[in-house]
Amino acid sequence: MTVAEPLIAREYVVSRIPFTVRRVVDWVECDPAGVVYAGHYTEYMSSAMRIFREHGLGEALGVASDGKDFSTPGKAVSLVFLGPLWPRDVFDMVVYAGEPRKSTIDVLVHAVRVDDGSSVFVGRTTSICVSASDRRQTVAVPDHLRRAIEEYRAVAPAMPDVLRQVEHRA
Repeated sequence: MTVAEPLIAREYVVSRIPFTVRRVVDWVECDPAGVVYAGHYTEYMSSAMRIFREHGLGEALGVASDGKDFSTPGKAVSLVFLGPLWPRDVFDMVVYAGEPRKSTIDVLVHAVRVDDGSSVFVGRTTSICVSASDRRQTVAVPDHLRRAIEEYRAVAPAMPDVLRQVEHRA
């Protein structure tokens, strides 16, 4: 069996500061015209956020584990489309951390094409800290998570234009 081109990973970390996840568009993520379905952008962002939380902050997303007494389910998502993607396009998702609040944390993602640096999307996800035993009860962002976020923000502050594009409006 002959391989026409080298195989590459579909998604991988290319930088720790700022935390950057590189993604290659797969044909199955596209419509018959070859354009990425809009719904995949939120999947891309969620994946970059999960990788950042686990490997950049050392904190798994979502469910409580390893004796943790809190969980971090999603609370809000904001995403702005800035450019299309096609099969085999390569793009980087640069991840920033928002300022932690009392019981919520934000992760911001700015996706750019590798070939020309043009923006693909910007997005923000907000997670809320809740009790592991009662998910209806909010809890304060744990000190270790707050410290990790603040340390990352000190070395990789979010760009103001990214923040403006994904502000949560009440």
